[in-house]
Amino acid sequence: MFKMSFLQGGVSGVDVGALGWLYGRAVFRELATTGFSSSAADVLERINAARGQKLTLGEVVQGVYEHNVRPVRCPREYEFKNELVRSVFSGGWDFPVAVQLEQPCGASRADMVAYYAYGCAHAYEIKTERDSLARLPRQVENYRRAYPQVTVVTTLERVSEVSEVVPPQVGISALADWEEVHTGRQYVGIEPVRYAQRCTDELEVDAMTSSMRTVEPGYALEGLGVEPVVRGYAWTRNREALAEYVPAEIDQVLSGAIYRNRVLLPHQVEVLEAAPAALSARIQKFLPNKTQARRIMRALNATELTPPEG
Repeated sequence: MFKMSFLQGGVSGVDVGALGWLYGRAVFRELATTGFSSSAADVLERINAARGQKLTLGEVVQGVYEHNVRPVRCPREYEFKNELVRSVFSGGWDFPVAVQLEQPCGASRADMVAYYAYGCAHAYEIKTERDSLARLPRQVENYRRAYPQVTVVTTLERVSEVSEVVPPQVGISALADWEEVHTGRQYVGIEPVRYAQRCTDELEVDAMTSSMRTVEPGYALEGLGVEPVVRGYAWTRNREALAEYVPAEIDQVLSGAIYRNRVLLPHQVEVLEAAPAALSARIQKFLPNKTQARRIMRALNATELTPPEG
């Protein structure tokens, strides 16, 4: 959730809405690997010249994002995903969580899965205004085999349409904007329409553990008080040991084990908090190392970008 931006009124000679690539994958990777992007540098120079100001690249990126994320602009999947990441992380230390974007799940791929340290995993599927709902029932069916909570994130206009094709236990949230009564400020964020229920009847241990990384089944067994295998096909043998349990007995242990392995490192938390909100999902997906994080922040805090020497 955030206040609408200073670029809302536009910039003379610049189509703000067409600048979504400024927070796209390619520019972010350039900033992480070299600290420079020629295309971003050109736009930053033109916007500052047009406005007669010295805006940082981060301020421009955030301004463009806030222009594009408004529901009236028909946001793309990235804007939905970014707001979803921000929404999940908003629980802070009270609800420690690790996020995995584009998580394979059977024949489907969940747009995001939140793994809680002290709770169950929660899968999210995004359906923008542009997306067909034809595959949604099958996607949700696959997710419910692996995750005890599932939510579909869509637009307010499509809530009733989504509710007709998913089970009542599946949550529904919407990307929405609203105005604060006392201040008149406009905000955008993810608003729950129907909360997801924790359902274990459809869970299958094989589906729950199939996307776990090498050490994670072992972590789960440790959480159950069982000594894990550490050599010789450890991943397979530890998954076999987990398969002896009833899904409802281990769903929270599995979430905690994955959280333990995938939680953000301290420097990644720092850059997530310091960078423009527009880049939350990029940071979560890219997971920059310390050197990359310094390059990213140096570029975002600059009022003009200069190519690296050599």
